[in-house]
Amino acid sequence: MLKDIKNFKNTTIDWGRTQGDIIKLLEVRGIKETRFTNIGYETAIKAGILMEKNNGAIMLEFMKPITLEGGASGTLPIRIIIPNIPNDEKLRRQAYRIFWHYLKNKFIGIDRALIGSH
Repeated sequence: MLKDIKNFKNTTIDWGRTQGDIIKLLEVRGIKETRFTNIGYETAIKAGILMEKNNGAIMLEFMKPITLEGGASGTLPIRIIIPNIPNDEKLRRQAYRIFWHYLKNKFIGIDRALIGSH
């Protein structure tokens, strides 16, 4: 999958730094509870995630604070899984940069009311 994508192919930004950038992106929006998980091939397959052999997945979970009409409030759990991350440092860096830009652009769309926030 990633081998065919040119975007961020030569990034030198460490994936750990990108995790930090993602956390900052979420914190600006009041999201304080985040968790990253690396999921192995066997676990992903058992969970029903379509995977290529010997790849892993990245999962981000966070709790988005919400206030409903009428004043009720709480937190909405969000889980995003990026499957088929090869066990290769260069491709992992690329996957995380794509992930960061994906989230950044989603929030731009939400902030500009281009897409629904649900």
